[in-house]
Amino acid sequence: MSATAATPASHPLGLDIDRVPKHVAIIMDGNGRWAEKRGLPRIWGHREGAVRVREIVERGGDLGITHLTLYAFSSENWKRPADEVSQLMLLCVAYLDGEAKRLAEEGIRLRVIGRRAGLPDEVRQAIDKVEAITAHATRANLTLALNYGGRDEIVDACRTLAAKAASGQIVSSTPASSATLVCFFRVERIAGQRLRSQRSFGGTAACTSPTRRRGSGPSRGGMAAAP
Repeated sequence: MSATAATPASHPLGLDIDRVPKHVAIIMDGNGRWAEKRGLPRIWGHREGAVRVREIVERGGDLGITHLTLYAFSSENWKRPADEVSQLMLLCVAYLDGEAKRLAEEGIRLRVIGRRAGLPDEVRQAIDKVEAITAHATRANLTLALNYGGRDEIVDACRTLAAKAASGQIVSSTPASSATLVCFFRVERIAGQRLRSQRSFGGTAACTSPTRRRGSGPSRGGMAAAP
């Protein structure tokens, strides 16, 4: 997202900025496969994808997009090879550290969504740093989704409902209350199984998990979009 957004009259593509969506979300996927097809290590594809992120951010600003969300690394990826995941985490730190000052200068605020508790300390520290540096930026918003997943959202929702029910904030005599508790305990069991799986990696891997069925929503992805 460049420092000065183009106007409809000066836009090189002749686009009407008023008709361009203000919020665009992209699922970053295919980096490893892109590299493998070219006989390269998978991490090379992820590195190339990080470069594409910068291009996407810059072009988004030129098009008048004020909110860009990048689904970069999901909790569905915990079962990727440990070496690949560790390298992805190092790449994530390098990207956040390298972009912090530039984003602030361009007026872009970066925020990270997802479960931070499952990320390595180095990644969490890099997130805190870039969020603090860009906190006062108001021209555009860049959201990076890390360690996110549909199951996690279900777990969090069930925990919230259970807590509200226990505190008396939710009172119902319908069978829905029982159904909610059954859902909660089943999801908690799934979450517990996956947490044990994550811990077996020694805390160095930040994202992998059973692959979701295609078409079920944002689930997979590497650090950034490959060409």
